[in-house]
Amino acid sequence: MDTHQHNVQRLDKQLDRLVAEGYVTKRHFTLLYLFLAKKFYAEDDSILDSITDDGNDCGIDAVFIQRSTEPIHIHIIQSKIHKSDRRSRKAFKASSVAKILSFLDILRDPTIDLEKVCNYKLEQKVLEIREINESHFPKIIVWL
Repeated sequence: MDTHQHNVQRLDKQLDRLVAEGYVTKRHFTLLYLFLAKKFYAEDDSILDSITDDGNDCGIDAVFIQRSTEPIHIHIIQSKIHKSDRRSRKAFKASSVAKILSFLDILRDPTIDLEKVCNYKLEQKVLEIREINESHFPKIIVWL
């Protein structure tokens, strides 16, 4: 077993534990949970509030708004989780980047009917970001 396979197995066990212990309800949220908890020291409520992954999510799995920084940082996160070692080695598809670009267009265009293009949680994040844009110049960071 090479190092990559070993790391995938260790991560897989940790992801299963997060679901079993009730930190998240769906396995595909576990990687987002770990990322937000470790990278930003986010608390459970903040993490669950940030996860937008669901139907009609514009390819955006989470939006984490870091108000403690100056300027405010808006983290747009797209993640992939795979069960097989082979699939985990593949890079993101170009269509994933295209979805991010489309989402940025949605953020900029106040005439778009959000109910038609995104789920409720993502809609709330878009509205929050638009409100921030009215009085601040946030830094937008995309994580793939």
